[in-house]
Amino acid sequence: MNLEYNNKWLWEWERREMNSTDPTRPNISRCMTMADFAIDNNRSFDELYEKIDKELEKYANKHR
Repeated sequence: MNLEYNNKWLWEWERREMNSTDPTRPNISRCMTMADFAIDNNRSFDELYEKIDKELEKYANKHR
C-alpha cells in the first residue's frame, strides 16, 4: 500500500463515520459533541501525554 492510497482510504472512512446513522458504526461528530473535552494530537508524544495528564487531573478533581 502506498501513502496516497492510505490517505484516501482514511479520508473516506472518516467521511463515512463522521455522521453515520448506522447504529453498529461510530458517529464521530456525535461523540465529539458529547465529549467533556478534546485533546489535539498535533505535537510530540511528550506534549500529548502532558495534555492527557492535565485533563485526567481536572477530571479526577471534578469527580472527588
